[in-house]
Amino acid sequence: MKPHKTFVILLALLLAAMAMIPWACAGKTVDLTPPQGTDIITKNPVRLDDPADSVRNSIVTYSMPEKDQKEIFAAIEKSSLSDKEKADLVRKLTAIWSGTATLSDEEMEDVFVTVYSIIMDTGEPGLKWSGYPVDPNYKDVHNDMAWIAGYSMGLGSSAANTLASIAGNPDYPPPGASWNHYYSSGAADVAESYADLAQGEWISDPPQALSDLAYSMHFMADMSQPFHYWFAQGLPQHASYESFVGDNWHSGENFYTTVAGDGYYYYISDVSDAASYLAWKSHYQQNQYDYINNAILTDPNWQSDSTLIQYTEECLIDGERYQMGLVDYVA
Repeated sequence: MKPHKTFVILLALLLAAMAMIPWACAGKTVDLTPPQGTDIITKNPVRLDDPADSVRNSIVTYSMPEKDQKEIFAAIEKSSLSDKEKADLVRKLTAIWSGTATLSDEEMEDVFVTVYSIIMDTGEPGLKWSGYPVDPNYKDVHNDMAWIAGYSMGLGSSAANTLASIAGNPDYPPPGASWNHYYSSGAADVAESYADLAQGEWISDPPQALSDLAYSMHFMADMSQPFHYWFAQGLPQHASYESFVGDNWHSGENFYTTVAGDGYYYYISDVSDAASYLAWKSHYQQNQYDYINNAILTDPNWQSDSTLIQYTEECLIDGERYQMGLVDYVA
């Protein structure tokens, strides 16, 4: 981490002042410190080279498996859009997935937002590998991962609390907020844009720098989720899987303790490359997505599947290592 002594002093003073003003909801002070396992967090994590350095420019961007395209087309067909609007949306999606689209960034964003809004309006269970857009007292994966990264990389508990309080914000308000939280809809570049903003603000505007760092962490963490490679893929299973991770974050499998106790971080030289590699590895390297998706579809006891649990731990650990790397990159 690059030392800036003047800034460290300034940041300490700012955060000390912030700490005197409790972050509150409904008149209650919210303690964002993870409730257990704090003592095992490594304060001086060991640096590892970014494995993305060996696979740069090898990741495919806009594409999608045929079976998942059909799932999304079926959702569009059931939507309240007119027949003309449905046909136009399907045509644009097909072009995007085939790499032949001539849409502007704004037009492509409109397509993704529309499709995501349709799919997320299906009554499926809520996602828990996400922030706390409704209940700040709910401590979940994104918020705790941001806290662990900030605290472990030496920013202090107040800065870690600030990161945790903001890390869930990119998921709000649903359903349109998360359209770009997938690798195939640009999440790796979004992670980089926020990290670069934070890096430039680190001395001149510390509070904004922490906010942008938290946003970057959110998108990086999304890349560690196997269902976040292709846009809006397997959403019923996606939701079930995220609920499983959320429910076992501080109890059951206690993934939080596994992640907090890892003790390593990846050195990042290019955030987009790092996020792209993380997305590829979490989805493809051991066919994690196929295995997890198939287990949820076919095994009524999939929550106890030892391979699925192992893959989940590996993905979460890699996501945390890269979030620590973001702190190092920015600060």
